[in-house]
Amino acid sequence: MTPDILSALKYFESTGFIVLKPKHKNANGADLIIIKNNEAFKIEIKQAEYKKNKTWQVQPIQKNRMKDDFVLIMHKEIIVEIIAMEDHLKLCSKKGYRPMTQRMKLII
Repeated sequence: MTPDILSALKYFESTGFIVLKPKHKNANGADLIIIKNNEAFKIEIKQAEYKKNKTWQVQPIQKNRMKDDFVLIMHKEIIVEIIAMEDHLKLCSKKGYRPMTQRMKLII
């Protein structure tokens, strides 16, 4: 299990969610599945990346993951944002990248 998934797993467990054991890294499916009040949510985990032009961005969501419920954006092991997939996709460029520079300036 990668450190970012471990960090997210600990966060959701501490907030009262039941976390299903994540699949191995190359498996198809959501990165995490969490359950609360008998309702399951699929979560895709993405890393915010620092680019050479001094900006932050998030890589595009794969087409088969666009039906997930939430996107969890992280920097290293720090959770930056948990956002509904629909809202995340609205903030992405035509190529699928999402700029995060302003948000990251507030955090780091």
